[in-house]
Amino acid sequence: SNRPFAQPIPANLRRNVQASRPQLGHVVPRHARKAKGGSRDPQLRAQGKAPGLSNPSMLKISAGSAKGRRLDSPQVYLRPMMGKVREAVFSTFTSFGLYDSTYTARHLDIFAGSGSVGLESLSRGAVHCTFVDLAQDCCATVRRNLEWCNFKETQGQVICQDALQVLREPYKAG
Repeated sequence: SNRPFAQPIPANLRRNVQASRPQLGHVVPRHARKAKGGSRDPQLRAQGKAPGLSNPSMLKISAGSAKGRRLDSPQVYLRPMMGKVREAVFSTFTSFGLYDSTYTARHLDIFAGSGSVGLESLSRGAVHCTFVDLAQDCCATVRRNLEWCNFKETQGQVICQDALQVLREPYKAG
């Protein structure tokens, strides 16, 4: 044999196994398959007016000075960060001591949308947040949410420009 260290299988462990194979034709035809989830008509949606959606995200601040405040959403199609993900991220930041009095936390919320991530940071103790988004509707929504959460004008700056351009040339944005 090719295996020099292999020993023969003892007689009491040998089994006579006959595995039957399925007959041909076991594949279920496409028209008979049942849907197992997902979307029947998946498609990419361009950012713009979202037909039939009125405040689809129902966002709210999960902790801090503005805890429980519901946030307004812009009338564009957004995929905001889920509340439990945002909670996990900011709990990690808090455990690192980022919002302690020894640090001066400043937050940059790129592609802000409704501003929920930056507002969460402000609520937990950041001293300032800069929100950047290209859509006028999103920028107006962030301003409304800043006011709704009772943050001072000096705590939030909304920049309505292309986010990548702001990152490349921040001195032009202000």
